[in-house]
Amino acid sequence: MSFVLLSNLYCSSGRWKEAEDVRREMAERGMKKTPGCSWIEVGNQVSAFVVGDCTSHPRIDELSETLRCLQYDMRNPQTFGP
Repeated sequence: MSFVLLSNLYCSSGRWKEAEDVRREMAERGMKKTPGCSWIEVGNQVSAFVVGDCTSHPRIDELSETLRCLQYDMRNPQTFGP
């Protein structure tokens, strides 16, 4: 985990070469970053989402469509106009 934190610190300070070196060192040592995960609670039901897992949630198609709509709205400023 220290390697990931160090890489993230390098990235946040614009030191891309150093961040790349740290990630390369991780790969050479056979180390892998744990995938990101988020949880949301809706109506007393908790759903977990893991980066890269696009199949396990029973309502993935509906969620994906909602996300596409939100992304479209966020990229089109006229959507939020007066």
